Amino acid sequence: MICDFLDLLGIKHDGKGVVDNLPAEPSKEALSDTITKLLENRSPEVVAVYLHAFQAMDETGWSTLDEILATDARVALKPGV
Repeated sequence: MICDFLDLLGIKHDGKGVVDNLPAEPSKEALSDTITKLLENRSPEVVAVYLHAFQAMDETGWSTLDEILATDARVALKPGV
């Protein structure tokens, strides 16, 4: 999923999902479109866990992704997940 996420956002990586320097955050529209595409082939729980983990990997993270994770019910972490 990491490669799909990065590819959909146009972020260059090593083919295995490793990014040397995370670029500036994408637009809210780009992130929302990417999340929608990820959800087409994956369960919402898996996408939610991945996105929350991705956001936690960088100490600054992307504020727009924080906003989406806090407000988009499709990627909200549910109890027990």
